Amino acid sequence: MNKSSQILSILFVLVATTLWFVGSWWYYTCRIKNTCETKLTIATQAKKNKETIISPLKLPASIALDNGVSSLNVITANNSDTDGDGISDSNELRLKTDLNKKDSDNDGISDDIEIGLNIKQPLDTDNDGIIDALDDDDDNDGLTTQIEVKVGTSPLHEDTDNDGIDDLKEIGSNALKPLDTDNDGIINALDSDDDADGIKTETELLLGINPLLADSDSDGISDLDEIGKLIEKPLDTDKDGIIDALDTEENLDKDGDGLTDLLEKKLNSDPNNVDSDDDGINDNEELGDNESKPLDTDNDGIINILDPDDDNDKLDTRFESEIGTNPLSPDTDGDSLDDAKEVAGGTVGHLPDTDKDGKIDPVDSDDDNDGFSTLDEIRNGSNPFVNEKDAIKKTPITATKKAPNKSDLNQLTLKLIGDNSSKRFKNARLAVSKKTTSITIDLLTPETNDYLTQIIKWLQENKQNTISLIGHSDSFNSAQENLADGINLVMSLREILIQQGAPYQQIDVASRGSAEPLTEKNRQNEKSSNRRIEISPINL
Repeated sequence: MNKSSQILSILFVLVATTLWFVGSWWYYTCRIKNTCETKLTIATQAKKNKETIISPLKLPASIALDNGVSSLNVITANNSDTDGDGISDSNELRLKTDLNKKDSDNDGISDDIEIGLNIKQPLDTDNDGIIDALDDDDDNDGLTTQIEVKVGTSPLHEDTDNDGIDDLKEIGSNALKPLDTDNDGIINALDSDDDADGIKTETELLLGINPLLADSDSDGISDLDEIGKLIEKPLDTDKDGIIDALDTEENLDKDGDGLTDLLEKKLNSDPNNVDSDDDGINDNEELGDNESKPLDTDNDGIINILDPDDDNDKLDTRFESEIGTNPLSPDTDGDSLDDAKEVAGGTVGHLPDTDKDGKIDPVDSDDDNDGFSTLDEIRNGSNPFVNEKDAIKKTPITATKKAPNKSDLNQLTLKLIGDNSSKRFKNARLAVSKKTTSITIDLLTPETNDYLTQIIKWLQENKQNTISLIGHSDSFNSAQENLADGINLVMSLREILIQQGAPYQQIDVASRGSAEPLTEKNRQNEKSSNRRIEISPINL
């Protein structure tokens, strides 16, 4: 062995001896005597011994700290819980919740509930970066969790009743007094039908109607009625693309009869039918001039709009309109025989026409065409359906005409009540002297003749125009005789109008006898003159 090899061998032995000595010392001192480290903390020892302590309510959590360093993945052995909320103080420090308060954000919900089941992933319902245990508005709906707990809404859902409207809007401006539109004891934020109209709020929003009003278009008819039976296919009566519950295009008149839906509801007529009683006459024509007092011609308590027999003569209004009798008068021709009696059960096209003159008996004032009116024949005891002139003992009121004398010229006096008009004639009063038993053409003054001529033209221009002639008498005779006197006057005037071209079916006649004197003074003095004909043009 050369000298160099010997030197290397010696060095190797020295190094090996030194390493063995140092290792032996470390093992004895640190491993056996345990004197080379400071005393371990309880937490470090727990970690070293791999002890894991888990809350009975929570799972391990991983919490992001402000310095960005992740905390331990397990709860430490230090399980002290100062506030007794089920979350260890160490975890509360990491979550930054208050270890001295069970409800860190004072929202009425304890921390352990708001953290959730996984302490590694504490709840953040609205995903705003603030965990629920520290967030005073967990669902970010504008209402604090504390308020939502008090009013009963869900602090984790911005629309508790799932009706499409956020809790904040449904609570209203005063959280201490939440909105309850229908006053049913359930606040809007919890009520699926806020206006109690029978349609759910979410459905009303889909249809575009007001979920806070039971009658969205304020027409007096509820949304439920105007929607109809099929929610998915709401009513649109006039087919204008706007559902009835929102339709204001036609002044709230769905059937277009000129009467608003609100008025029809008051009248109990059908807002979807222009002719509610199906009598052939539209509702607006049967209403009359005063909507607060609709026409009830026969005074039976049923207004004409709803009455299929307006004059109560046992003939339907529709039938009378078809055959030409007056549906507003039980005795169209004023012959004292009711229309029903003269119709005698006939049908359209097969009605009695005794004298075969083309006029059916109900509109023929002289049914047998003997020159004497049916009314006179009945009064004189002759048969009005048999042509027997010799049977009349008394000369009929219009049978003869005599030349007027000076005393006759002032026997008729016409007084217009209001101004005359080409569209709507005003009423008139034709005063008749005691000497005049019937009206004849030669007694008419130019003024009266002109008025009647205009009336005839007005009747001819529109079959809906009618004229009412009402006779009045003095009180010299019995009530029955006074009525007869009044009917004599109006029937004679009616004959003149018909002869001059007035449509007979548009002339209505009646007698009041002496029951309606002009004044109380006239009532007390039976000799005062009340004989007159009241003329009332009516546009139906």
